[in-house]
Amino acid sequence: MSTRGAVGFGTLDDWVGVYNHSDSMPTVLGARLWPVLTGAFYDLAALRDRLLAAGRVEEFLDDARASEERSHRVSSRSIDPLYFEWIYVVELGSPVRLHVGGSVPLPPTPHESGYEYVVTTCALDGREPDWRRCELRVTKRMAPMILELMRKHLDDEAYAKQSRGLLNLIRDIDD
Repeated sequence: MSTRGAVGFGTLDDWVGVYNHSDSMPTVLGARLWPVLTGAFYDLAALRDRLLAAGRVEEFLDDARASEERSHRVSSRSIDPLYFEWIYVVELGSPVRLHVGGSVPLPPTPHESGYEYVVTTCALDGREPDWRRCELRVTKRMAPMILELMRKHLDDEAYAKQSRGLLNLIRDIDD
């Protein structure tokens, strides 16, 4: 199973970028993007153009050319948090910021349910984010649902052990 994502430029509400098919979680894609983004800090507009020309994040990071049929351009208007687990949006401004969003399900209402992004924002001229902490912020938001599923499917002893492990993992993560 793939962890899908997108990398784009703009604002959280209005951005354009390209699709990434697998390994989009911060500990993988975030860690790969950071040196590219910070290395091109003074020419991010050219970097944006390279990303959009590449058509896919994999080709952009590997500095290869994507064929037209493999190009997957996406935007804030076309993306669905159900299908894109992670988004990375570079906002050009002062300071230049990187927004990293992880998709989490919203609590269902009587008529609908949906997803939203839990976003971590950092300045590109600052310290590299703690990518694992970004992932754990999403896990923390999902903890009530995870605990409910564990309660339904595990016996009491396994539930006690697994829930304790989950709660210890997310205890010190800020919202």
